[in-house]
Amino acid sequence: MLFQLVLNPPLPTQLAWSAPWGNALGALCVLLPPLVMVVGAAWLPITWLRAVVSVWVAGSVVVYALVPWFATRAHVQVDSGTFWINATPPGVCAAAVLIMPGWLVAAYIPVQVGMGAFVWWWVAIDPGVFRVSQAFVGQTLLGLVFAGIMLRALGSAATLDADTETLRSAAAHRAEVSARSVERARLDGLVHDTVLAALLTGGRGGDAVVACNAARVAIETLDGLTADNAADAVLPLAEFVARLKQSCTTICPAVRFSMSGGDSDCALSVSVAQLLRDVSGEALRNSMRHADLPGRTVIRRVDAHIAEGNIVVRVADDGAGFDPQRVSRARLGLQIAHSRVQRCEGARLRISAAPGKGTVVEVVAPTGSSVTALAETAAPDIGQSRSTDAPTMVRFYSRAAVVLAVTWITGESMRAWDDPSMLGVPFAVALIALFIGAAILCRPGPDPMPVRPAAAMAVIPVVVAVCNIVTMARADAPSPMYATWAWTPAALLMGFLTVRGRFGLAWIGALSAAATYTGWEAVSHHPVQGSFYGQLPWQLALTVVCTLFAIGMRRQVRRINSIRERTVVVTADRARAVARLRERDEQLAYLDDIARPVLALIRRDGTLDDAERLAALLVEARLRDRIRARGIASEELLDAATRARARGVEVVLLNDGQPPTDRVDAIVQTAISELDRATGSRVTIRILPPGRRMACTIVHADAENRRVEIPGSAAEPAPALSPP
Repeated sequence: MLFQLVLNPPLPTQLAWSAPWGNALGALCVLLPPLVMVVGAAWLPITWLRAVVSVWVAGSVVVYALVPWFATRAHVQVDSGTFWINATPPGVCAAAVLIMPGWLVAAYIPVQVGMGAFVWWWVAIDPGVFRVSQAFVGQTLLGLVFAGIMLRALGSAATLDADTETLRSAAAHRAEVSARSVERARLDGLVHDTVLAALLTGGRGGDAVVACNAARVAIETLDGLTADNAADAVLPLAEFVARLKQSCTTICPAVRFSMSGGDSDCALSVSVAQLLRDVSGEALRNSMRHADLPGRTVIRRVDAHIAEGNIVVRVADDGAGFDPQRVSRARLGLQIAHSRVQRCEGARLRISAAPGKGTVVEVVAPTGSSVTALAETAAPDIGQSRSTDAPTMVRFYSRAAVVLAVTWITGESMRAWDDPSMLGVPFAVALIALFIGAAILCRPGPDPMPVRPAAAMAVIPVVVAVCNIVTMARADAPSPMYATWAWTPAALLMGFLTVRGRFGLAWIGALSAAATYTGWEAVSHHPVQGSFYGQLPWQLALTVVCTLFAIGMRRQVRRINSIRERTVVVTADRARAVARLRERDEQLAYLDDIARPVLALIRRDGTLDDAERLAALLVEARLRDRIRARGIASEELLDAATRARARGVEVVLLNDGQPPTDRVDAIVQTAISELDRATGSRVTIRILPPGRRMACTIVHADAENRRVEIPGSAAEPAPALSPP
């Protein structure tokens, strides 16, 4: 909107030209659509905004087509009323990107600008073919600059969406693999300490009481695992608050809910979040059952707030109340909540009540880690190589940006070609300085741009201003309108410098150039008012428009990075929680099928017959093999080991490293074959550490002391026998 206003005479001035009403129509078509977009951007539906853009894009072409008709009937004022003709192309070309595909925009820009150049030639007085061509090229390139920025931003948004999805998938995969490994190791430890100990005690025919107690502890451990939560999973604070409010309003629709304090970066562990929801839900249900008073509506409130690293959830009502000293703790209805609070480290539960004065239940629990800290483990590269910035969003670092910048600066320099007296050393110095500025601007680097190159860019507007002044100071000076050709590219470079994050240096450069022109005019009394003072608002407006664009873009980029980070973290957290539950369910189902029946026999009286003891020892050995050599412990291999043990062969599975993925099948099949043919007293199957030539060795303690070696590479030959 600012861009359009600066390029045109004030709208009241346009409307005051009652005779040439074509000017007023043109000005309205140029100014009103951007005004509607600015005012309605916050509340109009996106479809309406796109319709406004469509009217603007199509309306400009219609008005251009009508200008010759207006001119022949004196409805267009030629001398000062046609600014809107040159003002339209850049803004309209940028807006066209919002409603057209890229190929159609590329076709629309030259057509739109060509019509503008034709109209300008039609209504102007002897403009000259060169100046009309220069206006066409300059406006086309400026339109391409604005349209290119829009296209690049939209393309970057699509790329970011795809990149975010890739990050989510990668983070989910890493979290799933890590969570399953951690959960498997935790379960293996519990199985080793309880289940294996009970099976070994019962299988060896030890003390019946000891065996019975060990089996009881093992079964209780398995039962406890079934109800266990993924304690290390996390939940962002905002999501927890939404879930807590939903659960509370489901129990009591009239409850008053409030949340205060806390940083949006805060997160809770799933176990803490579940604790808070359970306690608050049970407190509300008790209030609904016992707190109502006849003839009065009881007010119930749930207040949550964060203070000193803890989250406090307070459930209160002004109902009947009770005397805590006269009511057994077992009858409070919160017995399960007390047990949960006791199991949650750092959590506290407070209950205060009095007859006729209501009840207050308050639970305090630690908040846990922040989402930002958890992002480092969920997606280590999200805060480094994968975070985007404003220059990347508009593709400043692409070859297309360099080509477009150089081409546009060259097109602007065509304003000087109309007068051979301008093509001297000052012209060449100004043109080279602008090319250098464009190269610095498009050079990849950190955000914000380092101070030294940014300071070098801030000097360029002063350099080109001095070159323009030297040209205008000559006795045969050309028109100031064309001698100041380099001002606009320099102003736009300063505007784009703000996108690179150097707002202060950009404005120092822009204002220094303006001060250079002003100081020279004041000292020399050169009559440049018709050029300088007319261009000053436009030149500064370019920097203002780019500054506002940079502020909005950089703010949006910060939001995008924050959303991406949180999305990746939440995705990883959910994948971690699901993976833990899946791993736990699979392990518990396996233990229930293999070990629980034998544990139940041992818990019965602690004594087993010979067949039951053998079964207990075989189950213990099977579970031990799964823990020791999980990388190759398939069910087929475990069955083969069980068959060998039943024949009296001692089987030892050792895992000193992770077997190569492409050799696992060969290792398993070879091990099964060797176990089925084993006749000695002992077979040792060992996965060798990484870096060895062999991946696995199988050693038979028999008369031949046979040794089978399995190579570590799929390119190696099949398993070979080695002499003892």
